[in-house]
Amino acid sequence: MFKTSRLAKITLILGAISALSFLLFWGLAFSKPHDFDVSDMDPGDSAYYFVAYQYVLPALFCTCFVGGWVAVAVGAVAGKKRRGRIGGAGMILGVLPALLMLPLLYLRVRIPREVRLFKANEIEMKSSLRCLALSQLTFQERRAVDQDEDGVGEFGYLSELCGETVPRNKDMKVKEPIPAQISRQLRTGGALGDGTGDRYGYYFRVYLIGKNGQATDDRACDGTPTTPSACLDPRTDQAAIDMQEKHFVIYAWPIKANETGRGAFVVNELAQVYSTKMENKTYSGPNGPSVEAFFNANGIRPDGWNDEDWPDEVKGNDGNIWRMGGLW
Repeated sequence: MFKTSRLAKITLILGAISALSFLLFWGLAFSKPHDFDVSDMDPGDSAYYFVAYQYVLPALFCTCFVGGWVAVAVGAVAGKKRRGRIGGAGMILGVLPALLMLPLLYLRVRIPREVRLFKANEIEMKSSLRCLALSQLTFQERRAVDQDEDGVGEFGYLSELCGETVPRNKDMKVKEPIPAQISRQLRTGGALGDGTGDRYGYYFRVYLIGKNGQATDDRACDGTPTTPSACLDPRTDQAAIDMQEKHFVIYAWPIKANETGRGAFVVNELAQVYSTKMENKTYSGPNGPSVEAFFNANGIRPDGWNDEDWPDEVKGNDGNIWRMGGLW
């Protein structure tokens, strides 16, 4: 059986742990106001707060609450005469934080919804768009599509990138899909049935310039796993082919706005992601952004943007403010 002095020391240690956990909990919880806007965070802060609210705060809460009441219980077992001043101090250190945590227990400590759901989807979205952009560059370098046979490859549609259809090529030179540059889930998971992929609560769509300078998406990619899509004719569509060698646009928007995500994203061949909170125009479900939502009418550059000086914010053609980086 424990000696009296040992019980008193255990009470003090448990009380100190409870008090320290209490201080760390509130220090972390109030390092930003409760109504902090995750859209203002850079990726480092984003990851920090996601981990903090997902794991650290609940662990500190449990340590404080449980440790405090255990300290009280051990002190009570020791008895008033046995625990002395050391045990009494431990009981005080334990009971005060535990009592102060009771309101939080009533309110249920939980991750704010925008951090738990939106944040996870948005982090994945920014990463996925960059991967898509890099996959496009790899696709072009492999010259999987070279419609004018000039030794410079064109960028691909979503179904070509994921290895679902035979790339556009003349005379069936390529007779099977290329090894997937991206996950097939981005394409075959598309519930809209128009070549749009979906993942992480978002829809994806790739735009390339087609005939007559018009933006086209996967609906223009009419290939199958054994038959390539129709090629552009260099005699009549050389300008479009040249555009496909230089530019692509990929948009992502929520499957259900304010439930699976709060904003839309865009990336092009420069692999720099821009995003909008959709303050002016909301994209959700089948109502996705047109190619001109962020970029100019030719689908190449937003107003005020050049390769040497990328703006932090751009007002898109849709009236929304598009910001460099994610929504955090």
